[in-house]
Amino acid sequence: APSSSLSKCQSMLDKLSAAINNLAPDTEYIIMGDFNLPDVAWDLGIVKCAIDSKNQVFLIQQLFLDFFMKYDLRWIIGDKVKTRVRKVLTQIQSATLDNILTSDVNIFQKFQTTPPLGKSDHVGIIS
Repeated sequence: APSSSLSKCQSMLDKLSAAINNLAPDTEYIIMGDFNLPDVAWDLGIVKCAIDSKNQVFLIQQLFLDFFMKYDLRWIIGDKVKTRVRKVLTQIQSATLDNILTSDVNIFQKFQTTPPLGKSDHVGIIS
């Protein structure tokens, strides 16, 4: 998401919002994928940046986090689980980029990660 423009991300979230609003009341749902929000501290529910930052990358991540909170979505994967691990030159980089968001935490009691498939640098997530 941070590689997109703020307006494109807002447009996408507006469409997702419309889809959620069209669900029957009390419908449980999940949203999962590679959110690519590397500066979100999932365990704290914040974007790690200055509070008055004007940096578009941080603003986009805050936009997504605000959306998740607006719909009372709970993230299943916290900061301790790294969903992407890759080697860049001589350094190993790891981040929590993939996540499972749910309207009901009882849907997912447990999950586990598996080694990446093929050439992917993202782990598999099984629930």
